[in-house]
Parts: sequence; C-alpha cells; structure tokens
Amino acid sequence: MFLGPRVEAVTLEAGMRSAKLNDVLAEIAGHAGLTAFAFTLHTNLPDDFTQTFAQNAALEKVALTAPGALAPKVGKWAAGLPELQTFAVDLSARTTTAVEGFFDEISPGTGYSTPSSVGGTDSGVFSGEEPDFDFSEARKAAVRLTRDGPRRGAFAKLSNLTLTGDASNLATFLRHLTSPLAQLDLVMEDPPAALDWHEVCTVISDHFSDTLQSLRINATSASRFGELVRATSRGGDLPMRELPLTYLSALPRLWRLEIDLPESVIFREQDIKHIARICPNIEVLKLCPFARFPLTGAAPPLTLESIVPLTRDCRRLHTLGLVVNAAELSSDDVYATRVVCSRALLRLQVGHSWVQNPLQTAVLLSHLTPHLETLKFFNEKNRAGTIEANVLAWQRVAEFLPHIQHIRLAERKLQPPPAPYVPPPKADKSIDATVSMASVGVSAHPEVVEFAVQAEPELVDFGVQIEPERAEASIDATPIYAEVEIMAIPDVCEQSIDAVPETDEKGTEPMSLALSDTASESSDEGGRPENTLPTISMFVPSVASGVANLTYRVVRFYTAPIRFMFSFMPTMPLSLPRFTLNHAASGSPSTYELSYAHDQEKIVPVDSEPTSPAAATAPAHYTNGSALVDSISPVCQ
Repeated sequence: MFLGPRVEAVTLEAGMRSAKLNDVLAEIAGHAGLTAFAFTLHTNLPDDFTQTFAQNAALEKVALTAPGALAPKVGKWAAGLPELQTFAVDLSARTTTAVEGFFDEISPGTGYSTPSSVGGTDSGVFSGEEPDFDFSEARKAAVRLTRDGPRRGAFAKLSNLTLTGDASNLATFLRHLTSPLAQLDLVMEDPPAALDWHEVCTVISDHFSDTLQSLRINATSASRFGELVRATSRGGDLPMRELPLTYLSALPRLWRLEIDLPESVIFREQDIKHIARICPNIEVLKLCPFARFPLTGAAPPLTLESIVPLTRDCRRLHTLGLVVNAAELSSDDVYATRVVCSRALLRLQVGHSWVQNPLQTAVLLSHLTPHLETLKFFNEKNRAGTIEANVLAWQRVAEFLPHIQHIRLAERKLQPPPAPYVPPPKADKSIDATVSMASVGVSAHPEVVEFAVQAEPELVDFGVQIEPERAEASIDATPIYAEVEIMAIPDVCEQSIDAVPETDEKGTEPMSLALSDTASESSDEGGRPENTLPTISMFVPSVASGVANLTYRVVRFYTAPIRFMFSFMPTMPLSLPRFTLNHAASGSPSTYELSYAHDQEKIVPVDSEPTSPAAATAPAHYTNGSALVDSISPVCQ
C-alpha cells in the first residue's frame, strides 16, 4: 500500500483474524481514490469496519464474503455509497431473518410508507399501528401489474449484483431491491427447492425485466464437490433433476443466459420454446452444456430439432450450448422452409451429446446453421463419463459439416433472390364513430294471483285411565338385642409410705403391770372383757417399738401377694367394722382379741336367721372382703 499511493482496486483475503487486520484495513481505507474493494474473511467482520470505510464514498465495486457481512450497519453503509455499481455478498449458511436484517437500517425512499404506495406497509387506516389486514398478496399482484415496487432509494446506481447462497435467501434479498440491474450472477445451492426456484424466477421477472441484460446461474463449491467425487472415483452417476424455465416472464433486454449446475440439467422442449418467446434478443444461451447422460440412464430429452424455435425467433443468437440427442428425424418438414435458418449462429457447444447418424446430423446443421464456424464437443478419452462412440460420431460430423455448408450456400446463390419486401399500401380514412342512442321504455306490471287455502285442524279426543299400582309389604321391626360381656379389671397400684414418726429416747421408770383376776374369769365365761389397760405401745420403749415396726414391715412384704389377690374379690355387703384390740381375760400376758369399738354397733344382715344363744356367745368371725378373719393375733400394735 505504501508503494502504490494511487491504488484504486484492492482484493484482500484473510484466513483468520489477526491483531494487525484493523491496521491493514485502516491503511486501505486511507486511499481516497479507492474504487474497488473485495474482502474475504473466514471469521466475523471487525466491529469498526463500517466506521473505517465511512469516508470512501468513491467506491464503485464492493465484494464482501464474511459471516458478519449481513449486519444491518453493513447494509446501511453499502446502501449509502452513491457511486456503487457492483456489489457481491455471500448469503451462505444464513437464515431468512438474517437476510431481512440487512435492510433494517436502510431508510425507505419517498412514498414508500404512504398508503398510496404499492410497496408500502401502511394500510392507510392507522399509520401508527399495525394493520388488521394482510395486503401482501394484493401488493404482489399490483407490483406485477404496475411495476411499482418498494422504492427505498438505496443502491440507486447498482447495475451488477452477485449473490451466493440458498435459493430462498436469494429470493429474499432480491425482493428488497428495485435497482436498475443489468447483470445478475447467482451462485446457489443445487438442487434448489421447487418453491424457492419459482420465487427467484418471479422476483427477477417482476423487478428487473426492463433492465436485466445478463443472467448467470452457477452452483456453489459445496454442490460441485459431489460431482468432483463421482468424476474421480467409482461413486456412481449424479442424480439428474429438472429445472423448469417456464417460471420466467418476459425479459426483452436479456442477451445472455447461462446456467451451469451439476444436478439440475434436464430441460424440456417447452423450456426452449418459452425462452425463444420471452427473450427475442438473446445472443448467448448456455443450458448446462457440460452435463453427462450415461448410457445406462435416459437419453437427453432435447433433440437437434428442438433448437428450431431458437434459430427461427432469436435472430441475434450467435452462441448456443446444450446437450442434445441427435437422433433420426421424425419428418423432413424442417427442410421445407428457410425461415428456420439462422444467419447469426456461429458457435455451437454440444458437450456429451448423443449422435446416431453423423451424416444426417451434419446435413441438418448445415440447414439450420449454414454459417456455423465452431462446433465443440468433448473428445478427451481419459475423461470420466466420456462415451467413445459419441466422440467418434461428432468427429465425423465436424469433418462433414464444412463441405456440406459450402454446397448449401452455393445452391442458395443459384436460387433467384427473394422478392423485395413491399409494404402494403396505406390510406387515411376517417370513420364516423358517433354512437347512436335510442330511448326504449318498458312497462312492467307484475301479475298478481290470489290464492286462498282453508285450513281446519283435525281434532281427536283421547282419554287415558291411570290407576296406580299398590303393593303391601310387612316389615319385621323387632329390635335386635345382643349381650356382650366385658371383663373390666381395674388397675391397682400399691404404694408404701414410711410413716414412722421421729422419736426421742428418754429415761423413764419401769412400771409393773398387774392383771386382775376378774378379767380372767370373764374370759373363761365367754364374755368380752373390757380393755381397761392402756395401749401396750405406750409402755414399750423406743427400741422395742422399732423392732415391732420392722416385724410389721416384714409381714406386710410377705403377705403382699395374698393381699393383692384379695383386692380383686368383690366387696361384702356389710361394712367392715372397726375393731379394737382388747387384752384377753386369761392370765397370759400375750393373749389379745379384737372387739368392736365403743362407738360402733354390730351390724347384722336382715335376711340372716336369728342366732341361737350358743352362737351368740361363740367367738365372732370377721371378714375382709370375702375372706374370714378369726381371732387374728396382731403382730404389733
């Protein structure tokens, strides 16, 4: 860049992003006379790319192949270049939304958003809100009729456009352009979807029919990779698909149409007729001239007679390339007229075309193209897919053709020249086109008819006797009783409490006890002597009282199971009387008996029989629950 200060065109390709890439771009943008710039980068574009080239308003050719080339700011920068005439961008591996985003920041042109504009989006009802109805289909129809597209005011001088990508992305990008394109190069994925290919043809015909002069359609490198693999190995033949050209509309200024795809190579006779009708000024026509039709498959659908519409209607056609099947002629009608002869066709490329009769093929070519100068075909025997028989036949056609052409032209010189064209006589004549009018009146009286119908309803009396059915039923309502026995054993808890009072030892004088003889006598007689002596515990010393208390505790401990068993026995109806301990009448000092207390009366059951005097004097039995207690000698008092 330092050695070329007046450089005008720069092509830069970077495999990976480096630290000095921004410096290199700044150096390139520093050349004010730069008119062409092509940049290929396998990573994203620098963020300041548009700011770096913002001052290069003299750019006429720009080519961007990078992942970030569809950014809205890049679209705004490219649309703002006033002198831009050639633009190339890569749309591969991009979504339709990303392609639409390329035009987001481009300001619409005058009248684009008004309700009267066909290409606008304003419905005219509420300009600030989205319309309730979709007018897209109506606008598309109006565009086809009025050619009034979305004039955005961008790419005003753009005449050469190159797009690479899927057919759907190509159609989306072209839909936003109304520039006066003269040359359009499409590098698309093959095979394209049928709807996407139809959309591409429709957009091209609607937007660029009045200006388009050259249309070239090629395949991407990824699409050609499969063809290369099959050509260099035994991978088999490529599948062949049809590419209809009837979707195109009138292109009166188109002079070049080239299609070179690896799979979409089948064209029909109606496609040739359609191209001859919509492109009368075509000069170069190439329809996949390098396609190969193996002998194991179907023959090429086009014949040598199929090019008659081109030689008859396209009087400027000088280069033609396609694959045909030069078979036997179905009829000799083609030789009956010289209208089908082309004076302009000079170069014919037949590629891997089939041929059966070389002499007949040379004669037909001398009639259709008497001034043909170049006949090309594949004659490399080492090329994969080359059929040697066809190569030898076309070689003989190339040898016969010059001699037959010379004879053909010599014979035509001997014929009288055709009569000069005399235009029909013309005369001015006026016609009175006054419309004669007449008034005609028609009296229209409706015909009225009266019609009466007597309608009398038919009545019918109908009676129904209803008697409810009755039924008697007896129900046994005796309640059901059930006896249930429940064993209820109360929970008994026994707890002993030590209630021994605190005692003090003191010295006392001993006292002698004297038992009267009267008590002994009364005991012998069976009477109940009175306890006139004080309680023995009053005279027992504290040591003896402790021993008695210990003995009492031992007895209670060993009699606990018996007392526990007695606790579950039912209680006797008689209340347990209170007893007092009396001293026996006998002379034994250790004999005692139980007697009622002074304030308690002896209770006798009502239903008991009267006791005899002997029983009355017998010793009394006392109960504790259901157990009998008879003359229990206390352990201690």
